[in-house]
Amino acid sequence: MFEQGEWLNQPAQWKLEDNRLHVITDRATDFWRETHYGFTRDSGHCYGVRTAGDFTAQVRIDGRFETLYDQAGLMVRIDASQWVKTDGQHWPLLRLAPFPHADSYFVGPTCCTPERGGLAVEFSEFRVGAPNGKALHDLT
Repeated sequence: MFEQGEWLNQPAQWKLEDNRLHVITDRATDFWRETHYGFTRDSGHCYGVRTAGDFTAQVRIDGRFETLYDQAGLMVRIDASQWVKTDGQHWPLLRLAPFPHADSYFVGPTCCTPERGGLAVEFSEFRVGAPNGKALHDLT
């Protein structure tokens, strides 16, 4: 899937090798929208593909998160003001979050370091495809 991707805010250091995307974040990068702190950032790195309609996406992430706000995950984006990114170690389901309908989405691995640069991240097993059809809640 990586071979179909394109950069939003391409980092200075990255390579695609053996179906793995290796990224070293640039300094002071972030995705952040008009929250309590009153600032907006749209400088994080995202390597994504364009989709049409509903989809399922996944990626495996390996990184050395050492500094407060170091982050890597998966982003779904319509434009600079309409996007969502993931946090945490395991996110099996994100479709409970409300998100605007669009004809297409930009979907892919994302990483940023608001307080520094130099976070090394490896992304693998990146897939975007048809919705998986799994029920919203597992039945017991």
